[in-house]
Amino acid sequence: EASFLVFLDNSRMPFASAEEQQAFYLDRAGLYLNEGRIFGSGGEHFMRLNTALPRTELKAALKKLRTAYAEIVT
Repeated sequence: EASFLVFLDNSRMPFASAEEQQAFYLDRAGLYLNEGRIFGSGGEHFMRLNTALPRTELKAALKKLRTAYAEIVT
């Protein structure tokens, strides 16, 4: 058994709204992730990353995330 979904916790990130959170991942990281709030209450500060993809693509996505995070977290 395995899971291919990762929920990224953004509760400590400096996002003012869900729209700003979504824009960060799309515009800064170049990734389209699912908003956690569509999965029910309690998901407001989460973004879902589907990792069911080839390893090379996953590595590229994680590198994009690391770069984008480094731009806003000091």
